[in-house]
Amino acid sequence: MKKWLVVACSLFLLLIISIYFFIPEKIFVTKSILANANQTGVYRFLKDDSNWQKWWPEPTQGVEKLFETGGYLFNKTKPLYNAFAITI
Repeated sequence: MKKWLVVACSLFLLLIISIYFFIPEKIFVTKSILANANQTGVYRFLKDDSNWQKWWPEPTQGVEKLFETGGYLFNKTKPLYNAFAITI
């Protein structure tokens, strides 16, 4: 019984240490926007690729489905159920 307690405590300590090393100290959010809209309307609006350029925070280069902000390129690959698959 004592051996299992030592193993459980060791695993918990290992988990805490790995969380400390792998999660960054500061997580940056470049921009957050509050939208007064329902989920269905937003999804219907963003499902059309031409509407993405209307709300994207930086001007796009004219390449459809490829957007850049904060030094990262975002590529909208496919629509899902109330979500989108995006490659960064």
